[in-house]
Amino acid sequence: MKRLLLVVLALCVALAVPVMAANDTVPGRVTYGLEPVLIDYEGYMESDNNGARTFNLNNDAWGNQTAQVKVPMSALVPCYLEMEFYGNNAHMLLQSWGPNSSAIGDGGWGENGRQPVYLAFHPEIGGFVDEAWDYIPDSTTNNYQALLPENGDTAAYIRGCDTYLTKLWSNMNYKYTVKVAGGGLTGGIDEGFLPIHMRYAVSEDDPGLDAAVWNGFHNFEDAEEKVLVDGGNFLKSTVIYQQFRVPFNREIQAGRYTGDITFVAATI
Repeated sequence: MKRLLLVVLALCVALAVPVMAANDTVPGRVTYGLEPVLIDYEGYMESDNNGARTFNLNNDAWGNQTAQVKVPMSALVPCYLEMEFYGNNAHMLLQSWGPNSSAIGDGGWGENGRQPVYLAFHPEIGGFVDEAWDYIPDSTTNNYQALLPENGDTAAYIRGCDTYLTKLWSNMNYKYTVKVAGGGLTGGIDEGFLPIHMRYAVSEDDPGLDAAVWNGFHNFEDAEEKVLVDGGNFLKSTVIYQQFRVPFNREIQAGRYTGDITFVAATI
């Protein structure tokens, strides 16, 4: 029995001592897939029924965040109206910025050194035209024999000097009106009345006077105001040529006549 115990003891000692390879190296080994054991799980990420941690594979912990402020916006673009006016070697530029603003130009006969701007119906300046507004040759004189039957007894008119040109633009809809106070001029030798006629050509582009299409006629004796442009034109240019005349016939007394004409552009 004692011999048997010695054999068993010797065998245990032999098993407890590691056996070294001839080259003194032992390859290591790592074993994966062992059952996980959670020692402490309170407050950590969620674990499944098998005790494994649930890992966020989409990196949502540091992406797809938003901080946003939505701010309302407003802009006020001021209204602007521009009127360029030509006539009698005169050239005016009238500009109006913002609501309730006005640009008012005054004409005159050259007082105080100002550039003269006027509408004169003087035969020695503008001559005479016929019913069709065509110039009567050699009629630019106070001595033109207009009342002779062969020269058109009642079809002669003193032409106003000269052709007026108005150019308009606005960032709003606008209208353009020509106004003659009282519908004509007054004066003569006994408080007479002299009516004024106007013809006009309205277009978006400037065709030049020779190519202008005269698409309107107005007698201010019928109405003191005539609207030539009436809206639907914001951000668009408008060009207006205007010519004027007064009759010279057996119903018009001689003398000097005076009055006022006003060219008005206004946003609407």
